[in-house]
Amino acid sequence: MVAVPGRTWCQLLRFGAVGLGSNLLLYGMFLLLLQLGMPALAAMTTTYLGALFLSFTLNRRWIFDYSGRLAGPLRRYLVAQAACFALNAGLLHLAIGTFCWPPALVQAVAIVLIAVILFMAQKFWVFAGN
Repeated sequence: MVAVPGRTWCQLLRFGAVGLGSNLLLYGMFLLLLQLGMPALAAMTTTYLGALFLSFTLNRRWIFDYSGRLAGPLRRYLVAQAACFALNAGLLHLAIGTFCWPPALVQAVAIVLIAVILFMAQKFWVFAGN
């Protein structure tokens, strides 16, 4: 087993707290938008965009304590988010369109998978220069 430094545990706990709170809110919004008749991909896109810059600010300042220049990390953050958005959209399309799985279940699983990917991307790439 690999030892994880204390700072990483702290970041992971903060990332989890922010992620849990924001994803519960966004998942609720996703379900509401589905109930209002919005297609799953449009609902996922709306909730993704709604949280993008709030998440960047919390991750930069509170979770990863990044105080350097803004432009580079913001570009990398947007690339990581765009890649995860594409992954999320692909999972929704495949699981709903091909396997006829319920959108609510697919999105719940996607949230967890993407959270892990985003934590790693932000720790080791987006805010790595701190």
